[in-house]
Amino acid sequence: MNAFTGDIVASRDGLADSAGDKVLNWLHPLHNGEAFGLTGRIIVFICGFLPLILFITGLLRWQQKRHARKRTAYRHS
Repeated sequence: MNAFTGDIVASRDGLADSAGDKVLNWLHPLHNGEAFGLTGRIIVFICGFLPLILFITGLLRWQQKRHARKRTAYRHS
């Protein structure tokens, strides 16, 4: 709509969108959790911590394996 006259300048029919346009229209709401309401936002928030959790558990596992190697090397010496 024109802000000054109120005339309709252009219209868009969502049903006439191509498949690519429909996917692109869903990307942002899926990315920030808007697509599924509060539940979706909570899930997206929790998923934001997954890289940190994977890093910490990987580091802990690496330290466990390193200590185990040192113990077996000490026993065989």
